[in-house]
Amino acid sequence: MVYDTQRSRRASRYRWILAAAVIGLGIPALVPLPAHATPSAAAKPHPPLAGTWAGELITADTSRRVIVHFTLRQDGRWGGTLDSPEQGRTALPVTVLPLPNGIRVHCPALHGVYSGNFAPGGKTIVGHWAEKSVRIPLNLLRADPPAAP
Repeated sequence: MVYDTQRSRRASRYRWILAAAVIGLGIPALVPLPAHATPSAAAKPHPPLAGTWAGELITADTSRRVIVHFTLRQDGRWGGTLDSPEQGRTALPVTVLPLPNGIRVHCPALHGVYSGNFAPGGKTIVGHWAEKSVRIPLNLLRADPPAAP
């Protein structure tokens, strides 16, 4: 019985160490994170994101407008919708991952992902749209004034 208890404690300790190593935390994880590294800080991209942003996807044979409406939900996470007027698609839900100097937007309905970084001045997001193995440059420009904080 004593053997099983010691073995169980040792196994539990090893699982904890393995879990910490797998997620990349290691021993420094025991030190509190600085304020700028907390999830609440990550949820507030700089510059302000809320509002409407628009851009144009241009390929060799066609072009289509992309309009994205970003909103900060009541639960503190970012969300929004995407419009593609030339395709007749409006209010497609998107998930938004704010990054320190940019964003990553996933639109399941179009099987696409947009990744971009804020340009100096905060009125443009420079990035690309990816569907399957195709990446197309897409810069989004603020289409409305930023919402007051």
